[in-house]
Amino acid sequence: MKNYIKHLLFTTIGLFIFLGFTSKIQAQQSYCISGCNDNTFVWSSDPNTIEYDNMVSGFHSTILKESDGTVKVWGQGASATNTNLTTPRAVTPANGYNYQGEILKVTLASNAATTGAVQFAILTTEGLYVWGATNHLVNTTVKSNSTFGKVSTSTTGTNSYGLPTSVNPTDVKMLFGSYRTLGIVTCSGEAWMLSDIGGKNGRGSNSNSVATWTQVQTSSGVNLTNVVAMRGTFNAMMALTSNGEIYTWGTGTYLGDNTGASNRSYATKITLPNGITPKMIGMTYNRTTSNNTQGNSYYLLSTNGELYALGNNGLKQLGDFSTTARNSWIRVKSTNSTTNMSNIAWFSPNEHDYAGHAAVSALTRDGKLWSWGSNNGEMIGGGTVSGNTNATKDPIFMGRNLGATDKLIALETGGHTTMIIRQCSKKYGYIGHKINGSMGDGSNSSGNISNFDFTNTAEVNLCGAPTTPVVKDLEICAGETGNLDLAHIIDLPQGMKIEWYTSNVKNSNNLVENPHAVGQGEYYAFYIPTDNSACSNPEASEKVIVRLKADLKIEITVDNDNPTVGDQVEFTLKVTNTGGSDAENVFVNSMLSDGYEFVSGDTGYIGITGVWTVGALNIGTNKTLKIKAIVKAEGSYSFPVSVESEKTECDTTNNDAEISVIIKSTLLITNPMVRQRIQ
Repeated sequence: MKNYIKHLLFTTIGLFIFLGFTSKIQAQQSYCISGCNDNTFVWSSDPNTIEYDNMVSGFHSTILKESDGTVKVWGQGASATNTNLTTPRAVTPANGYNYQGEILKVTLASNAATTGAVQFAILTTEGLYVWGATNHLVNTTVKSNSTFGKVSTSTTGTNSYGLPTSVNPTDVKMLFGSYRTLGIVTCSGEAWMLSDIGGKNGRGSNSNSVATWTQVQTSSGVNLTNVVAMRGTFNAMMALTSNGEIYTWGTGTYLGDNTGASNRSYATKITLPNGITPKMIGMTYNRTTSNNTQGNSYYLLSTNGELYALGNNGLKQLGDFSTTARNSWIRVKSTNSTTNMSNIAWFSPNEHDYAGHAAVSALTRDGKLWSWGSNNGEMIGGGTVSGNTNATKDPIFMGRNLGATDKLIALETGGHTTMIIRQCSKKYGYIGHKINGSMGDGSNSSGNISNFDFTNTAEVNLCGAPTTPVVKDLEICAGETGNLDLAHIIDLPQGMKIEWYTSNVKNSNNLVENPHAVGQGEYYAFYIPTDNSACSNPEASEKVIVRLKADLKIEITVDNDNPTVGDQVEFTLKVTNTGGSDAENVFVNSMLSDGYEFVSGDTGYIGITGVWTVGALNIGTNKTLKIKAIVKAEGSYSFPVSVESEKTECDTTNNDAEISVIIKSTLLITNPMVRQRIQ
């Protein structure tokens, strides 16, 4: 049996390749995950499939993906016309983001050092779209203006999607952005760069290509392979492979082998700490000019929760209670210079911005927050608001308006801010410089927020870290019950169970005892930690309505059921929704028989096909259609019609109707002599 299955597998794969579905096979073999990837944040585990970019922050702007697939953006220059957005806005064509296809990936890049401008990107199934301040993520040759639109596809080595010639949108595993830098990891483990700064194209030269995608190599003609993650700064990059190796290339790179920074034009293997397996990688950059402290900093999280750092340390960003640069990996410390930080599940360095506010935050496996490095603009908080420019911090544990029992499940430290998601809280926590709508609180006002604000921020339901259930209504047949499990449409988060109530306030009196068999009514879902911790007052989902299904009924009448040849008749079709739910995409099959010649029909009817497109039909409403036709021949002709929609119905006995019309000859004999001859 085992050999048979193996033979069947290889036969199936061969067939798929023959049919041209190689990218799908590559995705299966190379750790791509479609939809909302919840191997992320505090729940992350498998290094090969971790999603780094469900929430991406730059200098005063954020873009993120929600659990239901919605992409939202806000802050500086975030609108489709590059104006500020003070509250989160869905990235949809209706809001001016005129893309085609389905959004797959998001990223951004910013430059706080000079203009504080941001450029955003989304990758859809139809291609790469960019908007915002030009020349911040991609060169102006690739995208020449600041309004939302598709990138140029006329540059060398670029296909119609704006991607490398051999790469389709669904082949992309990771889309990473930093200042004037765009990186791609494919499902087959390739690493591609589009960058005009830092000499990090990975092709044997430290020169910069303006608008050409280049595949990263380890030596001339030898491509870097098996890549599962790629991160970096405007000056250098690093990549993690599926076999646990880490590579770096670009300007001022470190190898972790006790040698200093050096430029590297090919991806070069980094020496790793002894006995560890990498789980996550990351970088940040310090551009502070005092004491010649500019440079890259590297981070490595092992699968056993140990966090390591390497490189520049001018802003205490290595977290070792010093400002001494490190040429070999060191453990990030916790309460003092000798105690190692441990039990880390996730970390986030400031990686998308050019200014070099080198700060890092990390979450422990039990949802507690550490932050260290630059505190410019209170971007990691805990300082004195006034006179805090360029302040640096040794590792800070929790505090900053966080309670001892709070459990944090997601984190993003960006260009001048840190955002966190707290278990069971619809609103995110915000800290740092608030300006140009960056806090998403509906205001353009400016100020430094030194303690996390969960009150004035907006509600989000982040992919990989949902705080409330994502639900839909249920429809049932008369006499049946509904299963509320079917109303919850995303995966249940780790460490959570779901409870249902008949009120949006969790109260034992309103608990639904058997959610697998409920009648018509209104219900609310709540996430409850299985260990009953850090969630004394969870927030309710949107309302779920359990109602009867739509029931469509069709009727047909005619203004003359006994016409003569050559007469014009008028048929009236009436469709009614007699059920308990709205019907969608309703259409009627109503093809005239050969006995009639079509004259006209109301809007929505196509005489050639006989299809009447009704559209939506709300509860208790009806729509009518009038069809005019000329009687062509003598005889009896039936006119059957039927109605259907995209939703199944409980009772289909009233979905068909038919009318018969007897058509008389127009020959009239009035001369008796003629009649006699005929007889």
